[in-house]
Amino acid sequence: MAGPAGVPAGRELLGLLVVAAPVLGERGADLAGLRELRRLADVARAGRGEGPVTAGELEGMFRRVWEWPADEPVTAGELRELAAVMGRPAGCGGAGQSWPGERG
Repeated sequence: MAGPAGVPAGRELLGLLVVAAPVLGERGADLAGLRELRRLADVARAGRGEGPVTAGELEGMFRRVWEWPADEPVTAGELRELAAVMGRPAGCGGAGQSWPGERG
């Protein structure tokens, strides 16, 4: 059951907050930031079933999306940027626009 405005409730919320701590860090997040992180977690969870998503799974997703080398660390800031991209409407940004995490 979801809470107000699609905010997850119960165990789902707890799992989201557990993964939010290392990703969002001391900066924290507003409701929109938590929604973005939830979307990212939902995509990372797709195909593997229910249960909480770990920061490691989000790092793996970042590596796949941006073709990031396995031996290069993924920072919490880069995961926040990926979550922000997940929160943008489809087609947002134009051709040739660089997205967070892209290398120049």
